[in-house]
Amino acid sequence: MKKLYILFALCFGFLAMQGQKLKSTEYFFGNDPGVGNAIQISIN
Repeated sequence: MKKLYILFALCFGFLAMQGQKLKSTEYFFGNDPGVGNAIQISIN
């Protein structure tokens, strides 16, 4: 039964990670200009 719980936890964790996709990011040097105000990078 313990192996079943571990298998369920691993499967659930894998499915939860699949839902997160990175669409874009941004970077800056020095002070943080705030969300959306830095140099944006597109990710395809």
